[in-house]
Amino acid sequence: VYGGQTAYLVYNDAHSSNDLRGFPESDPTPVEIHETVWDHSADDSNEDEVELENVIFFRYQLYNRGNNDINDAALALWTDIDIYEALSNWGGYNENGNYVFNYFWGDVEEGYLPRACTYVLLQGPLVSDNGETGISFGKEFADKSNLNTTSGWYVVDDIFNSIGDELAFYPDDFEQLRNISLSLMPNGEPIINPITGDTTTYTYDGNPVTNEGWLWDDMGTGGGSGFISSSSTFDLDAGDSTEAIYALVVALGDSFSEALINLEDQVLELKEWWVDNQLGIFDDEKELMPESFKLFNVYPNPFNPSLNIRWQSSLNKEIEINTYNILGQKVESIFSGNSNKSMNQIMWTPENLSSGVYIIEITDQVTSDHKKVILLK
Repeated sequence: VYGGQTAYLVYNDAHSSNDLRGFPESDPTPVEIHETVWDHSADDSNEDEVELENVIFFRYQLYNRGNNDINDAALALWTDIDIYEALSNWGGYNENGNYVFNYFWGDVEEGYLPRACTYVLLQGPLVSDNGETGISFGKEFADKSNLNTTSGWYVVDDIFNSIGDELAFYPDDFEQLRNISLSLMPNGEPIINPITGDTTTYTYDGNPVTNEGWLWDDMGTGGGSGFISSSSTFDLDAGDSTEAIYALVVALGDSFSEALINLEDQVLELKEWWVDNQLGIFDDEKELMPESFKLFNVYPNPFNPSLNIRWQSSLNKEIEINTYNILGQKVESIFSGNSNKSMNQIMWTPENLSSGVYIIEITDQVTSDHKKVILLK
């Protein structure tokens, strides 16, 4: 749909047995995430005068399917990047472009050029900000602004697990990950730059090109190198949604210094391009992914014992209507079949559900719409 290739995924953390990066003790959350991944061809990059062939875009649309507001949520991207040889990957932070990165510092075989990469946050979730204008879902919102990257944590798998709160620590549990996402050490203490003695929110923020500042330079201990890049906190009310858009940028070079210089140039150029084009990228979304249906009404609400569900469709196509509880778990299938190109209506009488709040969702596996309902018995 966007650019040269597109992948689309939907996932959630609704099931309590899910093992998220080794954190099975964390409670499930009713947040559903729609991820769209796309790239651009060389022709696109020539037209836009930016090297988009070295960029992959990631759009994360977050939906709170629950009945409770989520406050002080932290958006964190944890990536494990292994460039060429995993044990020779180091990490750092670039202040000019405001991004955390990984790079390969050693020698490479002839013909193997990628040496540095980053995930840069192009558009963060919306937060209230009087007098500013934010962008989300391809639209402008007054008195809002988009969050930026505010912290970065270099991660080295398994190297420092036994040491405790050492820098580059691999978080072992949800509390440690939460602290890192909030710009803190895993134990909740502030991060201290050992070179300057100042409090910081980024580890290893020196300049590898000039060999100045706080640098990771422990040869042979970069296994599983990656980073956790985080934004400030935001709220996601029940039934509300927000989005974040990242770009994976890969830089080439005959040396790691050249690659890091190229990476900064590409990121700065990409950010300028994004500011000029971000509203237009999704202009054709309705044409390419049409709003083929909409939950027109569900009534009465609250209801007992039956609920009328009406939806309007602009296409004849296969759809599903399902019921979810506030944890995002599917509890009943209401309808599966062809939707007529007109107003449609069915009556649903749940027999095995207890009183409570539920989400009615209509989907064709590409787009979806939902309504919150209350069952009283």
